[in-house]
Amino acid sequence: MKRFFLFLLLLLLARGSTYAQADTIIIEIGGVIVKQCPVSEIDWITFAYPPVVIKDEGLAKTIPTQFAISQNYPNPFNPTTKLQFQIPTAGKVKLNIYDINGRLVKEVFSGEKEAGLHTLDWNAKDLNGRQVASGIYFYSVQFNNTLLTKKMIYLK
Repeated sequence: MKRFFLFLLLLLLARGSTYAQADTIIIEIGGVIVKQCPVSEIDWITFAYPPVVIKDEGLAKTIPTQFAISQNYPNPFNPTTKLQFQIPTAGKVKLNIYDINGRLVKEVFSGEKEAGLHTLDWNAKDLNGRQVASGIYFYSVQFNNTLLTKKMIYLK
């Protein structure tokens, strides 16, 4: 049943064709297989819509069509990592780091951002400027009323 709904979702939203053979899902675009994997290995699926390009005083600017965050890079990291997110319109953004117990470790950014792709760095320091311990941390980006979170690993 899970495979049927996954197949149906991919068929409706993907550009190209999607089909399943036994317990393997295959995504094909323009007759070329771009992804093939066992259904049991799929935890989630994210669809990205193509960005919209607008002209601003002669300079081309790419504006994303949806709010999304990317996995930090590098991951695991030491001593710094890059946290990237995209927002479709200008608005309030808050980026916080939490430990495995859900306690606030660091407020990396809080304020207004323009539409587009943004990258912020975190140097593995807490609210008091002390180096954090090795372990699993979560970064959470809030844009307007939507909150997205990803996991990252800090290794000393």
